[in-house]
Amino acid sequence: MASEHDPVAALIRGYRVPPGVSDEMIGADGQPRPVWRPFLQRFARLSAEDIARRFNRGDRYLRDAGVFFRHYREEGSTERDWPLSHVPVLLAEAEWKQISAGLRQRADLLERVVADLYGPGDLVRRGMLPTELVAGNPAWLRPMVGINPP
Repeated sequence: MASEHDPVAALIRGYRVPPGVSDEMIGADGQPRPVWRPFLQRFARLSAEDIARRFNRGDRYLRDAGVFFRHYREEGSTERDWPLSHVPVLLAEAEWKQISAGLRQRADLLERVVADLYGPGDLVRRGMLPTELVAGNPAWLRPMVGINPP
């Protein structure tokens, strides 16, 4: 158990992971995951005023830079402030490598699908993608068929 003088223990005292919920910061043993420990040690030393100042600075930067997102609804679209998570999600290097490999794999797959849809059309011809799904999609650009993407 952490000592009374451990600032991280004081910071997370009372923090509980709900049963059945995975938590990126706290492991199954109730302790911070190793990748989080340096961040939490530094964060625990900040005053409440310093934390508020830093969070406000992040919010102000996004506002001043004009960062927003557009929320689309049937009535039209509205611009909203970008919601900033003030505390980042930290990942161990091995975990990030696995995630990035999966992202690259999916990006490669999507590029191959698009190349086939506008090229030879094997996915539709072999019944792997329904014709109506492709042709009925408003993003489908029939004049682009035959164009070889770079």
